[in-house]
Amino acid sequence: MDLKVTDNFGIIYEQDEIQGYNFALGTTFLVDDVTGDPKLGPTGTVTVGADGTVQITGNVTEFTLTAAVPTGKRATSIVEVHRQ
Repeated sequence: MDLKVTDNFGIIYEQDEIQGYNFALGTTFLVDDVTGDPKLGPTGTVTVGADGTVQITGNVTEFTLTAAVPTGKRATSIVEVHRQ
């Protein structure tokens, strides 16, 4: 997700900076609408750590990732998973 977070002082944090400063920024990452390939069995799982690190387990082809900040603003992306 191409994400930038601005704090209450107007400082802009980008990508890797968000991971390092999220303890103060309070960005929450939510996962919804996880789908898998029905031909491959049950749908797997997707979890996101507090630092934004995504962990995909099992049969996942797509999910929705939302970043939410304490002010109520949100950014949402649909993520397609391609495995080799």
